Amino acid sequence: MYHVKEYPYPVPGNLDLNIADEEEFSPDKLRANLERLYMTVGISMIGFSKHIMRLRSWREARRTGPFLAAYSVAWLFDLIVPLFILFLITIIAYPPSRDILFPPAPIALVSSKTGGLQKPKAGVLGSTDSATGAPENYKGEAVEAEASNLVNSIAHIALASASGKHPQSEEQDGDGDSPNSRVPDPTSMAISASNARVSTGGGNPEKDKAKIPMETAVWNKMRPTMHALADVADTWERFGNALSPTPPFPHDAYRLRFVAILVPILAASPFITNYMVVKGMTAGMGIGFFADPLIWRGLEFLNTRFPNWQKLLELRNSVLKGVPTNAQLTITLLRLGEANKAPLPPPPYSHEPPPDESIDVTDEHLRAIGSEYPLNASPDELKAALEHDPNTKHETTGSDIDASKQKSHGKKGSKLLAMFKSGVKGTIEAGLGADRLKAKVGSEHAKHRLGVIPNQRENNLSGPIEFKCRFHGKRGHAYLSTSATIPCLAFSLGKDIDTLGTEERTEAELHPVWSIAIADLKELKKVGGLGWKAKLVVGWALGREVADGLEITDKQGNTWTLTAMVLRDELFNRLIAIGGQKWESW
Repeated sequence: MYHVKEYPYPVPGNLDLNIADEEEFSPDKLRANLERLYMTVGISMIGFSKHIMRLRSWREARRTGPFLAAYSVAWLFDLIVPLFILFLITIIAYPPSRDILFPPAPIALVSSKTGGLQKPKAGVLGSTDSATGAPENYKGEAVEAEASNLVNSIAHIALASASGKHPQSEEQDGDGDSPNSRVPDPTSMAISASNARVSTGGGNPEKDKAKIPMETAVWNKMRPTMHALADVADTWERFGNALSPTPPFPHDAYRLRFVAILVPILAASPFITNYMVVKGMTAGMGIGFFADPLIWRGLEFLNTRFPNWQKLLELRNSVLKGVPTNAQLTITLLRLGEANKAPLPPPPYSHEPPPDESIDVTDEHLRAIGSEYPLNASPDELKAALEHDPNTKHETTGSDIDASKQKSHGKKGSKLLAMFKSGVKGTIEAGLGADRLKAKVGSEHAKHRLGVIPNQRENNLSGPIEFKCRFHGKRGHAYLSTSATIPCLAFSLGKDIDTLGTEERTEAELHPVWSIAIADLKELKKVGGLGWKAKLVVGWALGREVADGLEITDKQGNTWTLTAMVLRDELFNRLIAIGGQKWESW
């Protein structure tokens, strides 16, 4: 979440944090939605496809046999559809049936080609819910890393395609002093390589009259595309949370709602013939193709008489009403913590990479039917698959993929890149030093940039009550006061807050520069400590973290901007959970 506004109207199902129809577009949001789509839909579909391969392979005959028997009987008596609906009702209404019909197995251990055992792509089974089996320090870390690297890989391939990278025609460099070895790899530097490719082919990018209108058309479609991706991920999460609810949401209500929909269909399915299905489908195709004028007149009538009829048909307002997305589940848990004066701690984070060691596989992760071995693999085969192999993660399907995947700057190019990096580092440090002088003479922009690169020798972590940050460039603490009659957020320049805290101290002792009641919050927006280009350069040249900021707006339109805050996200989470406001994501 980047930007939320108070939603003053009743929310369907008493669940807020829905995405606004006019949500702001940014490339970073699009990336986040692509990653989220992989973590929700992508991983689930990979797991589903591997379960299908396990069934088709006949390696687990005691499971595949009953599936075949049930399908054969249903096929003989024309009961395929009733069988399928009954199967859905069973796995929805009786959750233990899911592990019986589909015994669990780590996704990375199952081959998508044979349905049998395979060595995980990471060379070791360090996680059970990721596609590669990569090691992780905390649950879910490997899947998040996979999502990020998937988007990075797609971006790299797109960049290589735009720049015309063709490794098969690379110059064979014998002495290491060719022009190719003197320059960096353009696919790792800039998208403008596409224009360079056009120029080297004798073309002129300036003569391309289709460039600007095509770029404009694509960018205009980015916001609805981003919104559609978010809607798909939201719907998938809602179905998941309906089938496997988390307290405090009801355990059976949503599943029984699905069953109530499927039971009438099950009752009617034996009486619906193939002829009726085909006739109905072809009639629908004909109406959709030839009745366009009538359809538009009908839509105009509905829009006039029932302006919000499309909203009523959305799954989140009908079948899935009251079912939360993961974000809505999270804010519900955060609010419960705040209501019980026990705010949830921030997510765990480790600076150390996870070890290349296989996890302990138990029945929770790997199970079989009856007395069969899991995946029909012997204990020795399973042990061999779990042992660490550092070469597995580098294996590709051919030399052409190796050549295309390789990122090489050449010896001379690497030296040139190192010199460029050193120069950029000096420029950044000089710019940040100049900001201190500009801030002293009153530049507000310079004040907002002070402290954005935290001192590594200082402990910049704080919370969950006091948060180190800056206001107009001055060091201090934002702190939450929830014990008072009116809970509020305030900022103080007091230097003793690190040692004495704020909980047992009065307002007179803290000397707040400003204070705002939590109930008056109207808008919260995460802002960058630096521009996105500068932030990327800082990460590349300095290898340092950038502390971002938070812009707070109250109902009177007053705005406060807190900057250089390492735990910005933690304060954001507490602010949206601590008051009684309902929020909408922008």
